[in-house]
Amino acid sequence: MRPLILAALFGLFITSPAGAGESSITDGLIDGPKLLGELDRHFVEVLNSPENDTIDPDAAWMVEELTVDLDGLTVTFTGGEFFPRVAVDGQVFGAVYLGEGRWQFDPPPGLEQGELARLTRQESIDTTFEDALLRFSPDYLERFQEGALPASGDAKQARKAKRYWSKRAQEQDRVLGDHDLLVARYLIEGMEHLDSLRIDAQLKAVKSDKDEARVEGAARYVYVWDHEDPEEVSLTRYVVNPADSRVRSREILCHFPRKQDREQLTRRQLAYKDPTLLDVTHYDCKFKFAENPNSGETELKGDVTVTFHPVFRDVKVAAFSLLGGREGPDSWHQLWLTVRAVADVEGNPLPFVHSSGEVTVELPEPARVGEPMTIRFLYGGKVLMGSDYTLLNTYDWYPRNPQQTFDRFTWHWVFNVPKVWQLVASGTITEEPAGKEIVYDVTGEVPSCWASVILGPYLMIEDEEDDERRPHIRVFSEPADLDGAKEIREYAHGIIEFYEELFGVPFVYDELDIAQMPVGIGFAQALPGMIQMDGAAFKSKTELVTVYQVNDPTIREFFLPHEIAHQWFAHDVGTRTTHDYWMMETFCEYSSALFREAAFGAAGYNRYLAHWHKERDGANTKRTTSLWMSATGRDSRRYVATAYARGPLIMHQLRVQFGAEKVINILRAILQEYSGKTMTTEDFQMVLESATGMDFDEFFEAFIYGNAPMDSAPEDRNQ
Repeated sequence: MRPLILAALFGLFITSPAGAGESSITDGLIDGPKLLGELDRHFVEVLNSPENDTIDPDAAWMVEELTVDLDGLTVTFTGGEFFPRVAVDGQVFGAVYLGEGRWQFDPPPGLEQGELARLTRQESIDTTFEDALLRFSPDYLERFQEGALPASGDAKQARKAKRYWSKRAQEQDRVLGDHDLLVARYLIEGMEHLDSLRIDAQLKAVKSDKDEARVEGAARYVYVWDHEDPEEVSLTRYVVNPADSRVRSREILCHFPRKQDREQLTRRQLAYKDPTLLDVTHYDCKFKFAENPNSGETELKGDVTVTFHPVFRDVKVAAFSLLGGREGPDSWHQLWLTVRAVADVEGNPLPFVHSSGEVTVELPEPARVGEPMTIRFLYGGKVLMGSDYTLLNTYDWYPRNPQQTFDRFTWHWVFNVPKVWQLVASGTITEEPAGKEIVYDVTGEVPSCWASVILGPYLMIEDEEDDERRPHIRVFSEPADLDGAKEIREYAHGIIEFYEELFGVPFVYDELDIAQMPVGIGFAQALPGMIQMDGAAFKSKTELVTVYQVNDPTIREFFLPHEIAHQWFAHDVGTRTTHDYWMMETFCEYSSALFREAAFGAAGYNRYLAHWHKERDGANTKRTTSLWMSATGRDSRRYVATAYARGPLIMHQLRVQFGAEKVINILRAILQEYSGKTMTTEDFQMVLESATGMDFDEFFEAFIYGNAPMDSAPEDRNQ
């Protein structure tokens, strides 16, 4: 599944209560500023008030040769002045440093060194900088005040520090999240839970990979220590284009667990380490799409309840990802939502802050570990309808777990949609006319971490009611492409029957909906019980060649087997972290080759082999990266070449060594062992070792965690 780059919006609206005559949780609330609780006070009144969003020259101090040792970074402030942020409730949460410094970053050997070398052409960084912005929890303050000398009292320096804070703080919020929201949460929950540090500086003489530096502007580097992340230490590079503040480039250069954990825990223990505060388990939602008669724009209104529970400690504040916040219409997403109200199950309003894509809610009483709690959101926004379609992608439009994108949940959604549209959704769906609208009832009973919706001017073809084949397949296409839709329906049944026999695991859903996207969108995507594909997959090969000038009109043959395989690998068996998602793409791509081999013999399989080698560029490892690192927010082109090409070639390498039957049995073992669960890369190694009786430590270090050249084809062996 490849991400969709969405277009920008140019405005906001605030939702009104859903459903005429219904009571609303917004009844009785005062429009306009009103402090409802400690969250509002800390974030709005204390942290984000103008008098607190600046630095304090009167509390400044000078340093000379101050060295601070951090995990992976030694930073020396060789000579300069610290200007702290205005104290918040007597505590300091940030500072500006004006002066010279030395930056010595030394990541763990092997994987992280290799990634840093690929992205900066050096395995470690030892360079200088001038000026820096720091954000930290209060315990760090005394480390930066060690050996403090009297302040300079220079008014010009003080003005420079204020300007520097304002510019850097704005960039950090937009690029790397909202630090103040985190601080506000812990001012309520207790500062003992907060351990966070960011240092932002422009490093001298650090080169960028030419493929990575695609946005003009000076690169800045941010060292982050965050105890809420399973890999607490990271180094990120970002660029803000001076000509257009909305255009940004961000890369994670290194991202690794703290030294203490690396020394004490095995790789598998590290993989299962879980700092996630919340586990979201179920959504019960009402959504309404309607055209605004005044503007003609399409609006979405949501009335959403979320059921969750804390994982390892009780919490007084809960945070959820939801597009929206103070960036507003600058977003490049398809919609930008504004939260109107949040309430408990009794309808009592709850204090909340919606900022930088996160809704942070102060709970009426602490949520207890393992005990479910439900809260309700009312929100809305404009929906961009492009080419007569709209796509609500996997995490954009309902409140998500911000710490764990692979959090698995069930759902019950009800959509009110104008009759001119057909709605296609993840899960099992029924529909019923209601005046000028259609009401769609969507249920997802099998937990999944993804769920989505696509709307379009479709016609539908589906299996007959007496068709005994399962799942029940419905295909949605433009009216001109119904013949292609019928072919896709039959093709899908054949693929599913093959996979059920190959894997020994039945198709997990009762229904499968397949929807057409615009021609030329360039990708396909599988959600639970739902597939959406480039519109070209619905066209005949003759039309693709004569009308669209496509030289190789086999998009359907390549897309559909891969996306159907995701119903097993991604939705039945999930992954625990972003590091592990390469397996899902790799297993699906390899399963597609097995299907083509069954249908067309060796020629079908060899065509996939040739495609993988072309995508990977043979033995040239410059186009690929570590499989384990491929989906962690770095270059998307390398991700495709790695997860979709290098990964399947790893499976082929196993086939060459152990035989096709052994590889098939390995896929079967994964599905049977981890059905309804998540797995890690380390679990895959355990399955391989159990199936073969061999040790795979060196193999995984070289080919999975590393990017070693492979020896699975003549062009590799001849290097």
